[in-house]
Amino acid sequence: MRLRFLSSRTFFLATLLTWGLVSPMAAVNAANNEATHKQARSIAPMVEGRPVKLETFCVGPDNNLWMCCAGTGADKGLVMVYSGEGEMLHSFPLKFIPQALNFSPDGKLFVAGSGKVAKMTSEGKVELEIDAPNIGNQEEALAALKKENEKRIQEQTKAAKTQLDRLEEQIAKLEIVPEDEEEKAKTRRERRLKLLNVSKKQFEDAAANMAQAFDQSGSMARWANATGLAATEDDVFVSCPMLTGYGYAIWRLDHNLENAKSIMDGVGGCCGQLDIQTDGENLLIAENTKFQVGFYDRDGKRLNGWGKRSRNDDEGFGSCCNPMNVRCCSNGEILTAESSIGHIKRFSQAGEYLGFVGTAKVAGGCKHVAIGFDPTRNWHYMMNEDRSHVAVLVPRKDAPAESEDEKLSREALALLGKNIYGTWEITSEKVDTKDQDPGSMANYIQSGFAHMEFAPDGMLVKGPKGTKSAKPEGEAQSDKGVFGAILSAVTGSDEQAAQMIAGGSSKWQAIQAHDGKLDLVTIDEGVQGFGATVEFLKDDTAKFVFFYGEPTSPIGGTFVFKRVALEACGKDCKSACGDGACDKEKEPAAKE
Repeated sequence: MRLRFLSSRTFFLATLLTWGLVSPMAAVNAANNEATHKQARSIAPMVEGRPVKLETFCVGPDNNLWMCCAGTGADKGLVMVYSGEGEMLHSFPLKFIPQALNFSPDGKLFVAGSGKVAKMTSEGKVELEIDAPNIGNQEEALAALKKENEKRIQEQTKAAKTQLDRLEEQIAKLEIVPEDEEEKAKTRRERRLKLLNVSKKQFEDAAANMAQAFDQSGSMARWANATGLAATEDDVFVSCPMLTGYGYAIWRLDHNLENAKSIMDGVGGCCGQLDIQTDGENLLIAENTKFQVGFYDRDGKRLNGWGKRSRNDDEGFGSCCNPMNVRCCSNGEILTAESSIGHIKRFSQAGEYLGFVGTAKVAGGCKHVAIGFDPTRNWHYMMNEDRSHVAVLVPRKDAPAESEDEKLSREALALLGKNIYGTWEITSEKVDTKDQDPGSMANYIQSGFAHMEFAPDGMLVKGPKGTKSAKPEGEAQSDKGVFGAILSAVTGSDEQAAQMIAGGSSKWQAIQAHDGKLDLVTIDEGVQGFGATVEFLKDDTAKFVFFYGEPTSPIGGTFVFKRVALEACGKDCKSACGDGACDKEKEPAAKE
């Protein structure tokens, strides 16, 4: 329906343009706002039929996908080559886990990751391999790292004490029972008190384990990461975390991996992400903390940049921190990729918005979303970190009427959709297994998802138990301070965490049905949030196992819900659920 509406809108504007009632730019913008491509399928790297972790990818001179992957067995890492159709063509073993790769204009392949930088041939032979330039002398590096960790431990301990003092002050206030306290206010106060005590315990545990959190091996592993790599005819650029502070440095080397020089330091990057590319002359940085694409010369001097934060303007970048990744095309255009919302957009080098490519299905949060472009077939690619695959977006005229994901969703709705429609509330019963965390995240779920209204049109109302409207009262809103840090860590986005805590109107979407269970996800502000695997039981009860990212990674435990009403179905429940879907006795009573 949305595509039909947009097409009609474009036709309408074109008609007005013919009549001279609208400017030419308005008609151009309407056309540019339509997605030109649609996700048709995805490609996941596999070894002997089993998936491997995908770190990043690029489109090579052969227009195939060159993927950095974690290895299996004796091979620590792999560079795997796949065709755009998903056929595995080559697999080259490495002695380290590759995290960034790119080709120079003359076809040389450079790879970086895990404290190494290498030069390879297109046949997979490693010609040169060096330690990453930010590491240098190992003994000096470890000594500097120890000093830096001691500084960080002091800073974090001080911050934790400040937060603990604040929590204890709030707890003390809530422990005072007001005179003539009403039952509803008492329930709210006791719930708030419980959640604050959970948060206090977490901060106490974190403070006790502060030294372990900053151990040298873990910090060295972070320090050895390569977040991006780009190459010109003469230079190789690698972005790495800085030893001191929390920013990133960009190093320049020659094609012999010599003459290393740090050209930029203190570069900001959100959640461990800093992508760099080159147009053959200039260095481009996805400045995700600034919502800009920055242009720099080979010495790190800023030449220009463009971009802005906006949820409404098509040329603006949305969600938490974007653009997360960029890519330079042979035709001179710049592609940008936005994490959480999966948008790919086209720009000129001057920053002029040229059009909306399409949306890849990615999970929420600040994630690496590498992109690529095959100019011979006009195919676009985007990485989905959570599922370790690459989404393939083809021109809409070539796209299947229904993608595999859309088919699975439709079949899941047809099979089990009727079972989820209605209003569900959590019961007092909660089942935990040894592999699931019954701690603070469970408390957030009990507060933020204790009441859910699933409508056939995909709308969802969620909030604490007893929610009566699309904007739940009290508890979910007030829990922001308690769960903000937890949800920000899970989602990788403060903004998304705030959206999820706020509750209220949202959306839901079926993913698939399997073994009599329904996988679904919630969507807030266009960003995928928590999901749940639902197992339907007797007497309008069901088990919900919540997850974030993939159903194979449950969090918070297993909860039992009961359907308390079919109000979410609306008045015409039977026709909405499908022929014969609703039992007669379950149909909502007719209203006056």
